[in-house]
Amino acid sequence: MAWYESDLGREITRAEESASTPEAYQKMMQSAQSLLENSERVEFANRLDVLMGATEMTMGIQEHTGIAVYSAIMTAMQPDAPLNIEPFKAQMDAASEQTRAAIKQMVTISFLYSYRNIETNNLKKYGKFLNDATTLKFNKTIMDSMNSGLESSVSKWADLLAKIFKNKKQQS
Repeated sequence: MAWYESDLGREITRAEESASTPEAYQKMMQSAQSLLENSERVEFANRLDVLMGATEMTMGIQEHTGIAVYSAIMTAMQPDAPLNIEPFKAQMDAASEQTRAAIKQMVTISFLYSYRNIETNNLKKYGKFLNDATTLKFNKTIMDSMNSGLESSVSKWADLLAKIFKNKKQQS
């Protein structure tokens, strides 16, 4: 907690907060190409991605959400048929490398934009902090908790979606 309450910790937090608005997203997309031209910062963003697991977390969320929605739709359309998600998973697997590349690029651009006004030396300090064993354990706990919560929410949402589809099908 001491690090997060430090001047650099507060600066990082403010940068992340200001980059998370819809207006900031528009500016980020407009400046994406120029952000990607700074190879030193791109390398930092890629290391940050690995340390935080941002691309992996996003891939997991996308996969879980896709399977949940597919399951809800198929259950509502064919309630008496056994659910077979393997064809859908095969389609997702076939597109996974392209999806991963697109997500990774967006994560990189997001980090580049978020930290664009932070000095390189301070980013190195941030990277060192993130690579500390205690910080890695802390971030893993946060990511695992977020994933668990998101998976639970998506499952509940998919159940509600299945009920809606089922009701619509019964009404028609």
